[in-house]
Amino acid sequence: MSESSAKELFPEGLDTSFQGVRERMLDSLESSGLLSDRTPGSVLRTLVETFSREMATFYTALTLAHDSGYLETAQGPALDKVVAMLGVTRARAGRLTGKVALARATPAPEDIIIPAGLRVSGPAVMVTIKGKSEPITPTLEVAEQAVLRRGERRVLVVAQETQDHDLAAIPSLAPGALNQLPRPLLGVETVSNPDPILRGGADEPDESLRARARVALRAGEQATRESIEAAVRAQGVQQVTVEEPQDGPAGQLIVRISDPGFERDVARQEAVRGAIRATKAAGVRASVIYLSTVYFAPEIIVEVEDEQMTAEHPDWPALRAEIDAGVRRYVGGLGAGSKILLDKLRATALAIPKVRSVSFGAQTALGPLPEGTTDLTQILNIATDRLTEGVGWALEAQETPAIHPTLGAAIYLKAVSRARLNVAVSMQNNSLPLATLQESVRSALTAWFNTLPPDASVTPPQRTLKQSSAESALKDKTLTKAVKAMQLVHEHTGETEYITSSTDAVVGDEERFIIGRITVTVESA
Repeated sequence: MSESSAKELFPEGLDTSFQGVRERMLDSLESSGLLSDRTPGSVLRTLVETFSREMATFYTALTLAHDSGYLETAQGPALDKVVAMLGVTRARAGRLTGKVALARATPAPEDIIIPAGLRVSGPAVMVTIKGKSEPITPTLEVAEQAVLRRGERRVLVVAQETQDHDLAAIPSLAPGALNQLPRPLLGVETVSNPDPILRGGADEPDESLRARARVALRAGEQATRESIEAAVRAQGVQQVTVEEPQDGPAGQLIVRISDPGFERDVARQEAVRGAIRATKAAGVRASVIYLSTVYFAPEIIVEVEDEQMTAEHPDWPALRAEIDAGVRRYVGGLGAGSKILLDKLRATALAIPKVRSVSFGAQTALGPLPEGTTDLTQILNIATDRLTEGVGWALEAQETPAIHPTLGAAIYLKAVSRARLNVAVSMQNNSLPLATLQESVRSALTAWFNTLPPDASVTPPQRTLKQSSAESALKDKTLTKAVKAMQLVHEHTGETEYITSSTDAVVGDEERFIIGRITVTVESA
């Protein structure tokens, strides 16, 4: 007997086991003062234990009978009888069963529910039935609910042959034979079976049968908010809420749909209205509101840790796709009337270990697509007035943000401008290896540069390199006696500056400062 069943059927805390019944009876008899011999083997103990065993058996049978009447607890033949009331029968051994892959080209912006009962099919297969060759369309349905997780592109589910047709003439299905969704599921772009679909050798398990029965149960409910929401989702809608206004007249419902681009899809709108009419009760008025989709087109400029990485580097496409997936997850998680925050976008990209810094280009845009076009470039430069003090973009209450499903974010690799410092120094006589001396100079110069204050009076800010300052830092941290020469090379322009006692050089904040060639001369004693 399960704990949950006992709590429903018997008073809370009642122990219906053999030991529990026996102890209660002995305690009751002893407290009455009539009988008190609890010794094992005594007449009283033997009679009580005999009765307790029969009573415990009765309790167990009663619990099993109780459990057999409910979808969540019935098992085996009892479950078959429960689901039969919903018109569902167990799939017996011999049905086509196998794994089906549901996928999309880009990472999922949010969790996508794959409902039990979702049907997949493929082109008709010619089979021989009663001596005649006839085309039969193979149709399978998802056995148990699954989830395509946010950020993932593919999920494998178990599908089994439907019970609508006798497809016994199809012995198996080759890989790729299932490639269609009779009823499209928003967020899923392709379906296929990577492996052959074969006939199973076992009956459908209880959990799979329960999952299909739950789908049938929800489909049978009418006139509730949940049933209306389920009917709308059955049309492929992912983001829907059904509300009953607290201050409005009775019998009114508001159905809000915020799927990207839905406000422009006339055919799907009509399908949703038809589903609502077929589900709602008579006299109930359902107002459908299609939230306006506002497409966000960020221009993101990324600086990476790997100084050798260029746009042609083999690792760049994967890194760009990872950044794009993060941006899609963030924007996809925002609701109507939200604000797209620059700091959140930046943090999303900076969470990737290879990314060093993130900035946003002037072409970052936000806006609806003009009527009659699907070209996202037509919304560029129209949303600068929405940028609130450099913090983010605010949306109206009836607007929901989305990243365009194909164009996505424009992500560029920042061209790194490097300023390379070459230096020649003389050192005191010592026996240290040359490599050790060079490394000490490199470390001291790097620490020295990091202490230089930037001059914010110019744009962009810059740091001034002085020979006297560098020489002082080297003498303090290394065995340097004097700086013989300093040369600063701006790699992006090829310009070379010589730093002397009378001539300084500057490094802009947009440049990455590196230590180049180090020449060490050790003076004799």
